[in-house]
Amino acid sequence: MKSATKGLLSILLTLILVLSVTYTIELLAVADKNVDSGNINPNFFKKEYWEPDENNIAVFNLADGSVKFSRSYVNDFGYYKNDGFETMFKCVGGFELTFRANEDATEGYVFGIQAPSNISKGGHYSFYLKKANGNSILAYTSTMPSYFTYGEWIKLGVKFNDENNKTEMIITINDIKLDFFATDDRYNPDHAADFENIKFENGNLIDSSPYSKSNSFIKVRPYYNGGFESSPNKDNQIYFASIDNVNKINKDNYVTKIAVIGDSITQGVGSENATVNSYVAYLQKMLGSHYDVYNCGASANSVMTNTYQPYTIQVIYYSSMLFDPDYVIFALGTNDGQSSYWDRLHYFGPSTDSSSDEWRIVDVKKDESGKYIEETTYAADKSVATKITAKNDTVTYYFKTNDGTEHTYNLVNAEQMYIDQANSFINTYSSNGYNSDAHAKIIISSVMKTWGECANTWNRQKEAFEAQKKLASKNDSIIGFIDNYSITEKYDESSTENHYTKFSDDGLHPNSNGHKLLAENIYNHINKNLDLKTDDIVMTYGPKKIESEPESSQAQSNEIIHFSASNTNLTTDDDNKSNLPIFIIFVVILVVVICAILLLIYHKRKKS
Repeated sequence: MKSATKGLLSILLTLILVLSVTYTIELLAVADKNVDSGNINPNFFKKEYWEPDENNIAVFNLADGSVKFSRSYVNDFGYYKNDGFETMFKCVGGFELTFRANEDATEGYVFGIQAPSNISKGGHYSFYLKKANGNSILAYTSTMPSYFTYGEWIKLGVKFNDENNKTEMIITINDIKLDFFATDDRYNPDHAADFENIKFENGNLIDSSPYSKSNSFIKVRPYYNGGFESSPNKDNQIYFASIDNVNKINKDNYVTKIAVIGDSITQGVGSENATVNSYVAYLQKMLGSHYDVYNCGASANSVMTNTYQPYTIQVIYYSSMLFDPDYVIFALGTNDGQSSYWDRLHYFGPSTDSSSDEWRIVDVKKDESGKYIEETTYAADKSVATKITAKNDTVTYYFKTNDGTEHTYNLVNAEQMYIDQANSFINTYSSNGYNSDAHAKIIISSVMKTWGECANTWNRQKEAFEAQKKLASKNDSIIGFIDNYSITEKYDESSTENHYTKFSDDGLHPNSNGHKLLAENIYNHINKNLDLKTDDIVMTYGPKKIESEPESSQAQSNEIIHFSASNTNLTTDDDNKSNLPIFIIFVVILVVVICAILLLIYHKRKKS
């Protein structure tokens, strides 16, 4: 009996040993796979790694396995190996990444993309390198490589060759090396210190006195360094995904893209924290991980081009097109509803003393009944210089330029101008020269009421609201109209129960509570009229593009850098869950081992 027990225990211990070794090997394989997935800690791609606050969307995980950033963050790279790393990457707007940084990112090498202040004026994007504590750009790429596509996923590689006291940094896109060229700033006495110990060979940065070979922190910084002509939008976005997820992120059916076009209200002014309490932030959280909501709000901007700040001259306008949205929530109009724009008549063309075309204001008087007054002015030779005629709501303006050319224009009021220009504006999201794949559907999100002192300036919101309703009925690309004006009409300046300060602190911009109510109104419209994707079922939502494998890029350089740690296998949540049964088995085995040891001790004591 004793020998049988010993034999059984021997078999059991042998089985335990084999299973333990097998499980240990599997754990090491899994760990090795995680570490070797581009040399990046898998936690890097999780929101919790950067920002434990679930209410904040400055870092947000999407259903395709990617993580997007709309604010700057610094964190340790974890498994990051100093010889380099690879990651899937895309950007909407400018960005900077600081590599080999110390904990506060005051040291390190900076790689960024320079966004011009105005693409429509011939600006372009270029990559650059600088020091984290430097004052100037060290080098840049003369032109953007064709194998980089703005707003599309690319494989970004950063590699360090450390030799004695020298470090060489090589940056690749889709395995093709970028070539950098030193800037003229190296001759600037004020910037000379930035170039000490730095040179460029074969397009690579070489530092003969590097900061450190052991720093492992990285800083991500989404921003426009070109910016807007006035108030910059800080809600730009950059995205990362593991190279293991390359197949998943390149599909169209995981994430629906929504661009929210607007002014300071969209940007989040008035809320306690724009990345938490703005209506766009609320909308992102309400819609969930199957939606990428891009905040394209720009303060003080308008639809009409004769205003202080037309939206169509801003970088964010072009970024919103290159974002390739499936849907556009069009929320511009508040700044158009000012009496200084609304009460004037306009035409687009030359003036009496100029042949250049632009928006012109013509002051036309009204009589006591509100009808336009016809007027004629004469030149020195008694010929007609200008003539205003009115028939019903049509006002015609005639004049001669200095060269004697005659011109006749039908003058337009703010409502007509808003509708005409908004139609032209909206059509760019279904066809434009910046994005051949444009296909967006438009939802108009209307203006709101204003109160207090702000109502004295932004005093034509009702008229702007009516213009938006007419706009929604005139364009086939517009699939919905969201009435925000009605939800604010109940607030006034005399009511205690519904005083406007419950919605807005300044009478113009919603406060955090107002932003939440606005988000709920927009979400309810979307939920009622469109099929939403959920975490359980991915439903058809909007126009589908033809799914195909990405075409291979034409290399502009013969030098291709390969990382030994590349792994492009698709991983899923099921792969991660498969480790759970093994863990349970391991716990059971551990319990059995402890019982066996106790049983052996018991038999020895009994024998003694």
